Amino acid sequence: TFRLMAEVTMDAACAQLGVTRPCRTADTRVPGVDQGHYWLGHRLHEVEEDRLQSELVCECELVTRRMLEHAARSNPTVTLDDLRRDVRLGMGPCQGGFCTYRAVGIIHEMQQNGAKSANGDADATAAGWDVAYMQSPGHIAAQQANRTGRPSLPPSPTMAPNLLLRDFLQERWKGVTPILWGQQLKQERLDELIYLSLMNADHLPVDPVTSPLTDFYLVDTTPGAAPTQGEEENA
Repeated sequence: TFRLMAEVTMDAACAQLGVTRPCRTADTRVPGVDQGHYWLGHRLHEVEEDRLQSELVCECELVTRRMLEHAARSNPTVTLDDLRRDVRLGMGPCQGGFCTYRAVGIIHEMQQNGAKSANGDADATAAGWDVAYMQSPGHIAAQQANRTGRPSLPPSPTMAPNLLLRDFLQERWKGVTPILWGQQLKQERLDELIYLSLMNADHLPVDPVTSPLTDFYLVDTTPGAAPTQGEEENA
């Protein structure tokens, strides 16, 4: 089904652009097809076999620091929500409660390293985006075993640490709000205490930098709340 949807979508796009070319999506091998059957326990197996416990950033989904750095370097304009889709960061029971601030710290450190280097990370785009193995802690560890220098990213205003943190927390909140009950509600309360009561994340300075998500978390969704200036203008 997804191949047919892709074919129809691209045929429509090509028609708008005046391009006539046969679609190859039905014949193109998808990344990772050579890996065979996907086993849900492969991350735990690789983390234990390669002794990568000290590198864990997200204990729920067994995301290691090298996996995070590899995914970020492969896409220099990455957001934490992109990393969530790439390596499942923050998709476990705690919904980013214990890994979000760690991931932001790692990306900030990579940007600091990039700012100190005249050329940034020279091989950041030299290696292909190895999507098929992005989910493999063992493969990433072996791939970067001989890597020299500190991993870095080019500094970017849209990747300011405070902005990344707030945007990601808001996206996770939107995702779990409809299902908050029982144990998950207790977990969200813990996350609230960590990020709002302890880290004061809702008051972190981000101006004048904004992102497409900024306007969404500035809207008061409380029933009966007065509309904001932006909402009044759009009404």
